[in-house]
Amino acid sequence: MSVSAGNVVAVIAAGAAIVAVVVGWIQTNKTLTQNRELADLDAVRSVLDEAVVQLLDTSTQITRIQNLKERPDSLMPAWEAADLAGKRISVELERLKVRFGVGHPIVKSFAGTVAACSEVTRATNKMIEWKEMGLDLRNKEERAARSAELAVWRKEGIEVIEQEAERFETERRRFLGAAHALTGAKLKASEIS
Repeated sequence: MSVSAGNVVAVIAAGAAIVAVVVGWIQTNKTLTQNRELADLDAVRSVLDEAVVQLLDTSTQITRIQNLKERPDSLMPAWEAADLAGKRISVELERLKVRFGVGHPIVKSFAGTVAACSEVTRATNKMIEWKEMGLDLRNKEERAARSAELAVWRKEGIEVIEQEAERFETERRRFLGAAHALTGAKLKASEIS
């Protein structure tokens, strides 16, 4: 069997076409993978950005409670705002669980903020209820006895608020660190200044 020049050219051309198709497929697949990774990173950053905003709002509401804790008459609006912020971060926690999984450090630290906020709002609500319990008494002696009891409860409530506010901030810092480690800009020191 003899090999003609035309057959050789046809085989080389076919081989080159196959190589071109394979190289094109590899490049297209690589581009699609990179586009998917960038879209996923953008979605993750969007969820984390929203979580950061919600945590900042919640932190502000907890600070309001801390500033008003000595004045139970003024706690109701602060409690309502903190309770609403707590509900929002609870929803955000569920979004984070879906995106990252329950065991991820981002989710664990965010869950800590939700738990701390819940304890702050629970303690604040109790302080409001205790104050109202003392007002319902008509008898001065009963009211004085209740007042002493309420002072103890108020002190305990203030301690819980302070401890849980501190825990909230600790968990918020952990969340921010984990979020930055995952999606933060990877800049050289010379690019920052």
